[in-house]
Amino acid sequence: MKNNHFKCGVLALAMLGVSTSSLSADKTKMPGHSAHHNHIALFSGVTSSEHASDPTVGLEFERRLPFMYGMFGIGGFVERVISEHSQSLVGVSAIIHPWKNLKANFTIGAESADGHSETLHRVGLAYDFHIDQMSVSPTYNFDSVAGYTANVFGIAFGMGF
Repeated sequence: MKNNHFKCGVLALAMLGVSTSSLSADKTKMPGHSAHHNHIALFSGVTSSEHASDPTVGLEFERRLPFMYGMFGIGGFVERVISEHSQSLVGVSAIIHPWKNLKANFTIGAESADGHSETLHRVGLAYDFHIDQMSVSPTYNFDSVAGYTANVFGIAFGMGF
């Protein structure tokens, strides 16, 4: 059961990507953003808590909404913190792009470890550097789970479509 949240998250991201890719074929240029409404990225970083700093890998997806110049998006992620007691995280995000390629995310999700799950709250910032349809994004997230907090630092390598 401990990997059920992780598997459901991967499935939800895949379904979100497939279902939203047909919503808009419009590739009009949005201020401060590439012409793609969908973005998928691989994340690599470190999760640092009061107890340890552990390698973290993940997958993220964002769908830019077709109003207000694409300033808002919805998305989700799955991550794996690789440690003695590995953790799987999955979440759904509301994303705002307030200025150029800067984005902030507000996420609710779940963290699973050792067969036990807790509610995850995450807020984060990233800045997308675009090269055609590819992106490189330094990323910071602050996680809160059951009264414990963690800082997640890393870089995401993505592609727009």
